Amino acid sequence: MKHCSSICTKLFNIIKSNVLFGRYHYLLLLRFFILIIICLLLLYFSSIHYYSFYCTNRFQQGLIEANKRNLWNTINGVRNQFMPILMPVCDRPHYLKKVLNGLATVDGISETLVIISQDCALSSITSMLSSIPSYIRTLILPHTPPYFSLPRYVDTNEYATSANVKFLLEFAFEYMLADGAILLESDLIPSVDFYRYHQWTYRNLLNINNSKILSIHSFNLYSTNLSDPYTLFSRRFDSWGWSTARTRWHWFKNQWTKYKNWDRIVTRKAKQDQWICMLPKLSRTRMIGLKGINVNVYNESEKKQFEEVMYMSNKVIEYNGKKPKIVSF
Repeated sequence: MKHCSSICTKLFNIIKSNVLFGRYHYLLLLRFFILIIICLLLLYFSSIHYYSFYCTNRFQQGLIEANKRNLWNTINGVRNQFMPILMPVCDRPHYLKKVLNGLATVDGISETLVIISQDCALSSITSMLSSIPSYIRTLILPHTPPYFSLPRYVDTNEYATSANVKFLLEFAFEYMLADGAILLESDLIPSVDFYRYHQWTYRNLLNINNSKILSIHSFNLYSTNLSDPYTLFSRRFDSWGWSTARTRWHWFKNQWTKYKNWDRIVTRKAKQDQWICMLPKLSRTRMIGLKGINVNVYNESEKKQFEEVMYMSNKVIEYNGKKPKIVSF
């Protein structure tokens, strides 16, 4: 009996020590995993904040190169000499090639300057940008994403897009001192009259005292060959090719976000503040990025609407003496 009790006691002690040993290592493992999660979260948020603050060096880099190449008078600024075309570019070479081919045919492209924020160092993208025809004046400002782009694997790339779009607008309005600027994403093919259209709408709609027009847009999915090139209507803000004036930049800058979809925030705030966003009856861009951060078109009839049915003119349009016709949608 005494022998049996001794065996039970030893067995109990073994089980107890194993349980304590297991609990100790379980707690160590748990703490390790919590530490890893905290480190990853810090990495993610610091990366996003880095994207929002990394611009300072590139502003100076842009001004130094512009001065060296005499792209504009960096002391007096661009003002109303031209409207720069701002392009955030990353990692979709098959789309970019089509967009650059489209830019090469744009009427007046040699009169402006294309500012490219190259976010990542893909050799295919770098090669493509270096082969842009010389008559298209460009200022390419490359940037290597921090932390080996790890945050992109746990979230969408929207935070990087937001930072690059903000950088381009800030550069155009605060460093170039341009009166107006056009933003063209790298999956939007511009029409032949894309630049002239934005010049014309800037003069007639944005550059007007007390105007409540926030932005002029380029894309209309329901554009047809009968659409009037001089007619616009009011609609919500979208990011598919648009322009605005330096006088609106302060408002835009105050709405910017590091984490969420910047364009959706602008859409909601613009409506709250009763701003007007104008869209054309005749589309000046064709959306080809049917798979991306916010757009995923799988339905065949939808794809056909984007790729075939929607009409975009390939002709020069005369704007001299023409006034915009504003209609209800």
